[in-house]
Amino acid sequence: RDETTKENRDMKVFISWSGKLSEEVASLLKWWLPYAVPGTDTFLSKEDIDKGAIWFGDIEAVLKDTSVGVICLTRENKARPWILFEAGGLNKGLNKSRVCPLLLDLDAKELDLPLKAFNAATADKENMWALCKTINRQNAEKTFPEPHLEEFFNKFWPDFDSKFTALLKKHGGATPPKQKGVQEIVEQILKQCRHC
Repeated sequence: RDETTKENRDMKVFISWSGKLSEEVASLLKWWLPYAVPGTDTFLSKEDIDKGAIWFGDIEAVLKDTSVGVICLTRENKARPWILFEAGGLNKGLNKSRVCPLLLDLDAKELDLPLKAFNAATADKENMWALCKTINRQNAEKTFPEPHLEEFFNKFWPDFDSKFTALLKKHGGATPPKQKGVQEIVEQILKQCRHC
């Protein structure tokens, strides 16, 4: 009975992932968010669905009971059907839920609908602080005053930052390539034509 009460009180955060980098960042978020925003109950399919369970039904049930969804997005997974399904499931309760694409190795301008309709974040300190404030505001049962929340966040931010940086390095740096300007593209074409 006490456990049920606790579950009703905790803020449900659904973490969506697909692919290795996305999966490892999702695991990092599952560990880190309850420290940065106390009272957060994170759901990660690979850890929170029992073996032998009908996983599709479990995920649908959790999506209905979620107030905040974090979608760990990469160039590799941004158009994968599973990511789009979970984004759609989270979006169904838009009046009460928040969906945040977390951009790991891509830029917001690279997103297509439906993902580009959401206010995306990057994994830097400013954006992650904004995400934590969003999660905190959604927790009507246990909202922390912002100065207290900021103390939690600042205490645990270095842990997230160092582990996230190590994951990016492990997966090949994962920084968005610099976009070429029109002038640079024209010069490159002219240079190639001269050698024809």
